[in-house]
Amino acid sequence: LDYLNAGHAAWAQNKIREAIDLYQKSIKADKNNIKNFIENFKHDIPDLINAGIKENDIPLILDQITYLAQEIDFNKKIIN
Repeated sequence: LDYLNAGHAAWAQNKIREAIDLYQKSIKADKNNIKNFIENFKHDIPDLINAGIKENDIPLILDQITYLAQEIDFNKKIIN
């Protein structure tokens, strides 16, 4: 499953929590490589805007996803 595009579709339907969950799955499927995720996500920004996503909302969602990814990585380090 292409979690990144599924996340975009969920977001375009205003299912923000579901979109964030799918974005997290996308990162996990790529061995937690947040850098690749952000690159791919930024490449899709014009399509997100065309789908009705407000341009001002994009950095907020990216910040949320980045924060969650870092929090998960931090918790793994504490447990291990």
